[in-house]
Amino acid sequence: LARFDDIAVPSKQIDCVDNEIFHPKFIKKYAQEYQALSGVPVSDELSLIEAFYQSNTDAAFAGFKSMPNRHQCLPQIASEGNIRIITLVREDIASTVASFIVAIDRNTWRRRGGKQKYQLVFGPKYEERAFSHLAYIIQSQRLFDSLPNCIHIKFEDLCKNDFVQLEFVFLKWPLLIL
Repeated sequence: LARFDDIAVPSKQIDCVDNEIFHPKFIKKYAQEYQALSGVPVSDELSLIEAFYQSNTDAAFAGFKSMPNRHQCLPQIASEGNIRIITLVREDIASTVASFIVAIDRNTWRRRGGKQKYQLVFGPKYEERAFSHLAYIIQSQRLFDSLPNCIHIKFEDLCKNDFVQLEFVFLKWPLLIL
């Protein structure tokens, strides 16, 4: 999304890893930067979101990436209705678990396309981590299912040439992609 001129994402304003303003390692830094950019005091999750959108009022669309476990107020955000949440999940849960393990081991989610060089073979060495990630994924899915006003997308659908989702045609909301 960052490639489009009319979509504002954090990395177009600040040095923001993967456009995740709630990244645990950098949230304090991002909060200070968005307080300075927006002029809005930032003291909690909701005020950081407010500051991000306040600093992007001229953009046709604005959004950032996040993970459900980084939010205390996610149900409140979803129910207020002034932010549209897009959930992005895989049907292939084993691949999701493997993706978490690889991303954590490599310290990044980024890939540049092509065949994955890093291969993961599930085994005893990954058992505890795999079950922990699986529990998180199931908990997140249940949370997503309970949130109102969300657009739910599957990775597998994005790979289809004919993918079109009706919600995108009329999408004029600030975005939070989980």
